[in-house]
Amino acid sequence: MVSFIYCWHITDSTDSTMSDKKEFIYIKKEVIYTQPKRDSISQSRPFAEAKKVLVIGSDTLAFQIVKQLRDEGVQVRAAVSKRETVRAEAMEKLGAEVFLTDLTTLTDVKLVMASMQRVYLSTSEFLDVTALIAAVAKASLDLELLVNMSEIAVSDTNIIEVSTAAFQYEKHWLAEQILNWSGIPCVHLRPSIFLEHPFFSNYASEDIRTYHELRLPLGKAKFAPIAMSDVTRCARFLLRCGNPLPHIGKVYELTGPESVDMVQIAEQYSKALKTDAPIKYADVQLDKFCSALPKRDRFNAQNDLVLLKMLRDNRFDRCTSTVKELTEIQATSVQEWVEAERFHLFDPVGKVQHAHTQ
Repeated sequence: MVSFIYCWHITDSTDSTMSDKKEFIYIKKEVIYTQPKRDSISQSRPFAEAKKVLVIGSDTLAFQIVKQLRDEGVQVRAAVSKRETVRAEAMEKLGAEVFLTDLTTLTDVKLVMASMQRVYLSTSEFLDVTALIAAVAKASLDLELLVNMSEIAVSDTNIIEVSTAAFQYEKHWLAEQILNWSGIPCVHLRPSIFLEHPFFSNYASEDIRTYHELRLPLGKAKFAPIAMSDVTRCARFLLRCGNPLPHIGKVYELTGPESVDMVQIAEQYSKALKTDAPIKYADVQLDKFCSALPKRDRFNAQNDLVLLKMLRDNRFDRCTSTVKELTEIQATSVQEWVEAERFHLFDPVGKVQHAHTQ
Protein backbone atom coordinates (compact mmCIF):
# COMPACT_ATOMS: atom_id res chain seq x y z
CA MET A 1 0.00 0.00 0.00
CA VAL A 2 1.68 3.19 -1.17
CA SER A 3 1.10 6.28 0.93
CA PHE A 4 2.44 9.75 0.27
CA ILE A 5 2.79 12.84 2.42
CA TYR A 6 0.44 15.43 1.01
CA CYS A 7 1.35 19.03 1.76
CA TRP A 8 -1.69 21.15 2.48
CA HIS A 9 -1.91 24.72 3.73
CA ILE A 10 -5.02 24.60 5.93
CA THR A 11 -6.50 27.56 7.73
CA ASP A 12 -9.53 25.73 9.07
CA SER A 13 -9.08 22.24 10.50
CA THR A 14 -12.78 21.53 9.91
CA ASP A 15 -12.47 22.07 6.17
CA SER A 16 -14.97 19.61 4.67
CA THR A 17 -13.17 19.49 1.32
CA MET A 18 -10.37 17.33 2.71
CA SER A 19 -10.56 13.70 1.74
CA ASP A 20 -10.53 11.15 4.58
CA LYS A 21 -8.35 8.88 2.45
CA LYS A 22 -5.39 11.26 2.23
CA GLU A 23 -2.79 11.81 4.89
CA PHE A 24 -2.14 15.47 5.51
CA ILE A 25 -0.05 17.79 7.60
CA TYR A 26 -1.81 20.54 9.52
CA ILE A 27 0.32 23.66 9.54
CA LYS A 28 -0.28 25.27 12.93
CA LYS A 29 2.21 28.12 12.61
CA GLU A 30 4.81 29.55 10.31
CA VAL A 31 8.38 28.34 10.67
CA ILE A 32 10.79 31.19 11.32
CA TYR A 33 14.24 30.95 9.76
CA THR A 34 17.29 33.05 10.50
CA GLN A 35 20.14 33.93 8.18
CA PRO A 36 23.03 31.46 8.60
CA LYS A 37 26.71 32.29 8.55
CA ARG A 38 28.10 30.66 5.43
CA ASP A 39 31.59 30.34 6.87
CA SER A 40 30.21 28.09 9.60
CA ILE A 41 30.13 25.15 7.19
CA SER A 42 32.90 22.82 8.25
CA GLN A 43 35.53 22.26 5.60
CA SER A 44 36.49 18.88 6.97
CA ARG A 45 33.17 17.40 8.06
CA PRO A 46 32.48 14.20 6.08
CA PHE A 47 29.11 13.60 4.46
CA ALA A 48 27.29 11.45 7.02
CA GLU A 49 25.13 8.60 5.78
CA ALA A 50 22.41 9.69 8.21
CA LYS A 51 21.80 12.91 6.28
CA LYS A 52 18.94 13.10 3.85
CA VAL A 53 19.20 14.43 0.32
CA LEU A 54 16.27 16.36 -1.09
CA VAL A 55 15.53 15.73 -4.77
CA ILE A 56 13.18 18.30 -6.31
CA GLY A 57 11.84 17.24 -9.69
CA SER A 58 10.01 14.40 -11.38
CA ASP A 59 11.84 14.04 -14.69
CA THR A 60 13.95 11.04 -15.66
CA LEU A 61 17.15 12.55 -14.31
CA ALA A 62 15.58 13.18 -10.91
CA PHE A 63 14.22 9.64 -10.79
CA GLN A 64 17.59 8.13 -11.67
CA ILE A 65 19.32 10.20 -9.00
CA VAL A 66 16.79 9.01 -6.41
CA LYS A 67 17.34 5.42 -7.52
CA GLN A 68 21.12 5.59 -7.39
CA LEU A 69 21.18 7.33 -4.02
CA ARG A 70 18.80 4.76 -2.58
CA ASP A 71 20.93 1.95 -4.05
CA GLU A 72 23.82 3.42 -2.03
CA GLY A 73 21.72 3.49 1.13
CA VAL A 74 21.29 7.27 1.23
CA GLN A 75 18.09 8.62 2.78
CA VAL A 76 16.21 10.58 0.15
CA ARG A 77 13.28 12.95 0.33
CA ALA A 78 11.63 13.49 -3.07
CA ALA A 79 9.44 16.52 -3.75
CA VAL A 80 7.09 15.70 -6.62
CA SER A 81 4.18 17.60 -8.11
CA LYS A 82 0.76 16.36 -7.01
CA ARG A 83 0.06 15.68 -10.69
CA GLU A 84 2.96 13.20 -10.98
CA THR A 85 1.48 10.38 -8.89
CA VAL A 86 2.88 7.58 -11.08
CA ARG A 87 6.45 8.86 -10.79
CA ALA A 88 5.89 9.52 -7.08
CA GLU A 89 4.78 5.94 -6.53
CA ALA A 90 7.88 4.66 -8.34
CA MET A 91 10.12 6.79 -6.12
CA GLU A 92 8.29 5.65 -3.01
CA LYS A 93 8.89 2.02 -3.98
CA LEU A 94 12.61 2.78 -4.07
CA GLY A 95 12.39 3.74 -0.42
CA ALA A 96 12.33 7.51 -0.79
CA GLU A 97 10.24 9.73 1.47
CA VAL A 98 7.88 11.22 -1.09
CA PHE A 99 6.17 14.59 -0.67
CA LEU A 100 3.39 15.32 -3.14
CA THR A 101 3.57 19.09 -3.16
CA ASP A 102 2.64 22.36 -4.77
CA LEU A 103 6.02 24.08 -4.94
CA THR A 104 4.43 27.36 -6.00
CA THR A 105 3.38 27.83 -2.36
CA LEU A 106 5.80 29.05 0.28
CA THR A 107 4.38 26.72 2.92
CA ASP A 108 5.06 23.59 0.87
CA VAL A 109 8.57 24.73 -0.06
CA LYS A 110 9.48 25.36 3.58
CA LEU A 111 8.02 22.01 4.56
CA VAL A 112 9.96 19.90 2.03
CA MET A 113 13.23 21.78 2.60
CA ALA A 114 13.16 21.60 6.40
CA SER A 115 16.46 20.19 7.76
CA MET A 116 17.80 19.39 4.26
CA GLN A 117 21.55 19.89 3.84
CA ARG A 118 21.98 18.74 0.24
CA VAL A 119 19.40 19.58 -2.44
CA TYR A 120 19.09 18.59 -6.09
CA LEU A 121 16.96 20.97 -8.17
CA SER A 122 15.51 20.33 -11.61
CA THR A 123 12.69 22.83 -12.05
CA SER A 124 14.28 25.58 -14.15
CA GLU A 125 11.21 25.89 -16.37
CA PHE A 126 9.24 27.13 -13.36
CA LEU A 127 10.99 30.34 -12.35
CA ASP A 128 8.53 31.09 -9.54
CA VAL A 129 9.41 27.73 -7.97
CA THR A 130 13.13 28.47 -8.31
CA ALA A 131 12.65 31.86 -6.65
CA LEU A 132 10.72 30.36 -3.71
CA ILE A 133 13.32 27.64 -3.21
CA ALA A 134 16.12 30.22 -3.29
CA ALA A 135 14.31 32.39 -0.74
CA VAL A 136 13.78 29.52 1.68
CA ALA A 137 17.28 28.16 1.12
CA LYS A 138 18.80 31.57 1.85
CA ALA A 139 17.10 31.60 5.24
CA SER A 140 17.95 28.00 6.06
CA LEU A 141 20.45 27.12 8.76
CA ASP A 142 20.97 23.67 7.28
CA LEU A 143 21.70 24.01 3.56
CA GLU A 144 25.27 23.15 2.58
CA LEU A 145 24.91 22.72 -1.18
CA LEU A 146 22.21 22.98 -3.83
CA VAL A 147 22.94 21.21 -7.13
CA ASN A 148 21.04 22.93 -9.94
CA MET A 149 20.49 21.12 -13.25
CA SER A 150 20.87 23.63 -16.08
CA GLU A 151 21.79 23.34 -19.76
CA ILE A 152 25.01 23.82 -21.74
CA ALA A 153 23.51 26.37 -24.15
CA VAL A 154 23.41 28.75 -21.17
CA SER A 155 27.19 29.08 -21.49
CA ASP A 156 26.86 31.44 -24.46
CA THR A 157 23.50 32.99 -23.64
CA ASN A 158 23.21 36.74 -24.14
CA ILE A 159 20.03 37.98 -22.48
CA ILE A 160 19.90 40.96 -24.87
CA GLU A 161 19.60 38.55 -27.81
CA VAL A 162 17.03 36.18 -26.30
CA SER A 163 14.33 35.27 -28.79
CA THR A 164 10.81 34.19 -27.99
CA ALA A 165 11.38 30.82 -29.69
CA ALA A 166 14.41 30.01 -27.55
CA PHE A 167 13.08 31.43 -24.31
CA GLN A 168 12.40 27.97 -22.93
CA TYR A 169 16.16 27.41 -22.88
CA GLU A 170 16.92 30.87 -21.54
CA LYS A 171 14.78 30.00 -18.52
CA HIS A 172 17.74 27.92 -17.41
CA TRP A 173 19.87 31.07 -17.60
CA LEU A 174 17.33 33.02 -15.57
CA ALA A 175 17.09 30.24 -12.99
CA GLU A 176 20.87 30.35 -12.57
CA GLN A 177 20.73 34.12 -12.08
CA ILE A 178 18.05 33.81 -9.40
CA LEU A 179 20.07 31.25 -7.47
CA ASN A 180 23.26 33.29 -7.83
CA TRP A 181 21.60 36.53 -6.71
CA SER A 182 20.24 34.80 -3.63
CA GLY A 183 23.76 34.04 -2.42
CA ILE A 184 22.94 30.45 -1.42
CA PRO A 185 25.65 27.76 -1.69
CA CYS A 186 24.93 26.28 -5.09
CA VAL A 187 26.61 24.69 -8.08
CA HIS A 188 25.27 24.58 -11.63
CA LEU A 189 25.51 21.54 -13.91
CA ARG A 190 25.26 22.30 -17.62
CA PRO A 191 25.00 19.04 -19.60
CA SER A 192 25.18 18.80 -23.36
CA ILE A 193 22.41 17.12 -25.36
CA PHE A 194 21.69 13.63 -24.03
CA LEU A 195 22.44 10.52 -26.02
CA GLU A 196 19.04 9.32 -24.80
CA HIS A 197 17.33 12.08 -26.78
CA PRO A 198 15.04 10.59 -29.48
CA PHE A 199 17.35 12.03 -32.16
CA PHE A 200 19.93 9.39 -31.19
CA SER A 201 17.71 6.69 -29.72
CA ASN A 202 14.16 6.12 -30.96
CA TYR A 203 14.45 8.12 -34.19
CA ALA A 204 17.88 6.65 -34.91
CA SER A 205 16.54 3.14 -34.37
CA GLU A 206 13.67 3.73 -36.81
CA ASP A 207 15.91 5.24 -39.46
CA ILE A 208 18.57 2.53 -39.21
CA ARG A 209 15.94 -0.20 -39.62
CA THR A 210 14.26 1.56 -42.53
CA TYR A 211 17.09 3.33 -44.37
CA HIS A 212 20.32 2.09 -42.76
CA GLU A 213 21.00 5.77 -42.14
CA LEU A 214 20.94 8.41 -39.42
CA ARG A 215 18.64 11.08 -40.83
CA LEU A 216 18.89 14.49 -39.17
CA PRO A 217 19.08 18.08 -40.51
CA LEU A 218 22.33 18.92 -38.73
CA GLY A 219 24.74 19.42 -41.61
CA LYS A 220 28.32 19.64 -40.33
CA ALA A 221 27.35 20.79 -36.84
CA LYS A 222 29.52 19.43 -34.03
CA PHE A 223 28.59 18.62 -30.46
CA ALA A 224 29.59 16.27 -27.64
CA PRO A 225 26.48 14.32 -26.60
CA ILE A 226 26.52 12.89 -23.10
CA ALA A 227 24.98 9.80 -21.54
CA MET A 228 22.43 10.47 -18.83
CA SER A 229 24.26 8.07 -16.52
CA ASP A 230 27.34 10.33 -16.63
CA VAL A 231 25.26 13.35 -15.61
CA THR A 232 23.56 11.54 -12.74
CA ARG A 233 26.95 10.26 -11.56
CA CYS A 234 28.27 13.83 -11.37
CA ALA A 235 25.17 15.05 -9.53
CA ARG A 236 25.40 12.13 -7.12
CA PHE A 237 29.05 12.89 -6.40
CA LEU A 238 28.26 16.50 -5.52
CA LEU A 239 25.30 15.54 -3.36
CA ARG A 240 27.49 13.14 -1.38
CA CYS A 241 30.88 14.85 -1.36
CA GLY A 242 32.46 15.29 2.05
CA ASN A 243 33.53 18.89 1.45
CA PRO A 244 31.13 21.00 -0.63
CA LEU A 245 33.09 24.26 -0.32
CA PRO A 246 35.31 23.82 -3.42
CA HIS A 247 32.20 23.40 -5.55
CA ILE A 248 30.13 26.34 -4.30
CA GLY A 249 29.65 28.96 -7.01
CA LYS A 250 31.07 26.71 -9.73
CA VAL A 251 29.60 25.97 -13.15
CA TYR A 252 30.35 22.51 -14.50
CA GLU A 253 29.87 21.90 -18.21
CA LEU A 254 29.22 18.19 -18.75
CA THR A 255 29.88 16.71 -22.18
CA GLY A 256 30.85 13.51 -23.87
CA PRO A 257 34.57 12.75 -24.43
CA GLU A 258 34.75 14.40 -27.87
CA SER A 259 32.93 16.86 -30.08
CA VAL A 260 31.81 15.08 -33.24
CA ASP A 261 29.69 15.66 -36.31
CA MET A 262 26.96 13.35 -37.58
CA VAL A 263 29.27 11.55 -40.01
CA GLN A 264 31.52 10.57 -37.11
CA ILE A 265 28.49 9.60 -35.02
CA ALA A 266 27.24 7.34 -37.83
CA GLU A 267 30.65 5.65 -37.90
CA GLN A 268 30.42 4.95 -34.17
CA TYR A 269 26.93 3.48 -34.63
CA SER A 270 28.32 1.17 -37.33
CA LYS A 271 31.10 -0.06 -35.03
CA ALA A 272 28.74 -0.55 -32.09
CA LEU A 273 26.08 -2.42 -34.09
CA LYS A 274 28.70 -4.37 -36.06
CA THR A 275 26.87 -3.98 -39.35
CA ASP A 276 28.30 -5.40 -42.58
CA ALA A 277 27.53 -2.22 -44.50
CA PRO A 278 28.39 1.06 -42.78
CA ILE A 279 25.58 3.19 -41.43
CA LYS A 280 25.59 6.51 -43.27
CA TYR A 281 24.50 9.99 -42.26
CA ALA A 282 21.83 11.60 -44.42
CA ASP A 283 21.60 15.39 -44.04
CA VAL A 284 17.87 15.84 -44.61
CA GLN A 285 16.17 19.17 -45.15
CA LEU A 286 15.18 20.98 -41.95
CA ASP A 287 11.64 21.80 -43.11
CA LYS A 288 10.95 18.24 -44.21
CA PHE A 289 12.27 16.79 -40.96
CA CYS A 290 10.37 19.25 -38.79
CA SER A 291 7.10 18.66 -40.63
CA ALA A 292 7.25 15.03 -39.47
CA LEU A 293 8.08 15.86 -35.84
CA PRO A 294 4.46 16.25 -34.65
CA LYS A 295 3.70 12.74 -35.89
CA ARG A 296 6.64 11.35 -33.94
CA ASP A 297 6.15 13.36 -30.75
CA ARG A 298 3.49 16.04 -30.85
CA PHE A 299 4.14 17.13 -27.28
CA ASN A 300 7.82 17.99 -27.82
CA ALA A 301 7.85 18.98 -31.48
CA GLN A 302 8.37 22.68 -30.81
CA ASN A 303 11.12 22.02 -28.27
CA ASP A 304 12.88 19.72 -30.74
CA LEU A 305 12.69 22.37 -33.47
CA VAL A 306 14.40 24.94 -31.23
CA LEU A 307 16.99 22.35 -30.19
CA LEU A 308 17.78 21.50 -33.82
CA LYS A 309 18.37 25.15 -34.66
CA MET A 310 20.66 25.55 -31.65
CA LEU A 311 22.63 22.46 -32.67
CA ARG A 312 22.91 23.75 -36.25
CA ASP A 313 24.26 27.04 -34.86
CA ASN A 314 26.95 25.05 -33.00
CA ARG A 315 25.79 26.25 -29.59
CA PHE A 316 26.60 22.77 -28.29
CA ASP A 317 30.07 22.60 -29.88
CA ARG A 318 32.15 22.39 -26.73
CA CYS A 319 33.95 19.53 -25.03
CA THR A 320 35.16 19.23 -21.45
CA SER A 321 36.80 16.63 -19.22
CA THR A 322 34.63 17.60 -16.25
CA VAL A 323 32.94 14.20 -15.92
CA LYS A 324 36.30 12.50 -15.41
CA GLU A 325 37.60 15.27 -13.15
CA LEU A 326 34.59 14.97 -10.84
CA THR A 327 34.05 11.22 -10.85
CA GLU A 328 37.44 9.82 -12.00
CA ILE A 329 35.59 7.92 -14.74
CA GLN A 330 35.78 8.89 -18.40
CA ALA A 331 32.54 10.07 -19.99
CA THR A 332 30.76 7.52 -22.19
CA SER A 333 31.45 7.72 -25.93
CA VAL A 334 28.74 7.40 -28.56
CA GLN A 335 29.99 3.94 -29.49
CA GLU A 336 30.03 2.75 -25.87
CA TRP A 337 26.51 4.06 -25.31
CA VAL A 338 25.11 2.37 -28.45
CA GLU A 339 26.79 -0.89 -27.46
CA ALA A 340 25.18 -0.69 -24.02
CA GLU A 341 21.74 0.13 -25.45
CA ARG A 342 22.01 -2.15 -28.48
CA PHE A 343 19.38 -4.72 -27.52
CA HIS A 344 17.17 -2.19 -25.75
CA LEU A 345 16.78 0.33 -28.57
CA PHE A 346 18.02 -1.44 -31.68
CA ASP A 347 17.05 -4.68 -33.36
CA PRO A 348 19.63 -7.47 -33.23
CA VAL A 349 22.31 -7.10 -35.89
CA GLY A 350 20.67 -9.62 -38.22
CA LYS A 351 17.44 -7.64 -38.36
CA VAL A 352 19.29 -4.37 -39.00
CA GLN A 353 21.18 -5.98 -41.87
CA HIS A 354 18.01 -7.61 -43.20
CA ALA A 355 16.18 -4.29 -43.26
CA HIS A 356 19.09 -2.82 -45.23
CA THR A 357 19.07 -5.59 -47.85
CA GLN A 358 15.33 -5.57 -48.55
